[in-house]
Amino acid sequence: MTLSNHGLVLAAVEVETESSITPEKAEQWKSLAQPGTKLIVMVPKSARVKVMEMLWQKGIADKVGVGTYDIAITMP
Repeated sequence: MTLSNHGLVLAAVEVETESSITPEKAEQWKSLAQPGTKLIVMVPKSARVKVMEMLWQKGIADKVGVGTYDIAITMP
């Protein structure tokens, strides 16, 4: 997903699952984290530490914002 305003790209958003967080995906994040565009990676809450470690290893931790999500399903 791309966040834009008046034709300018402000940020790219990637939503990942536990199974999609791989070293190959981290390489893709590295290519998306370009100057002038903020990359935001949304990951499961339980995977945040793993993702931060991957970002540091790739040297892009300062260029990527990491958001988390947690899905809670309640049934009556």
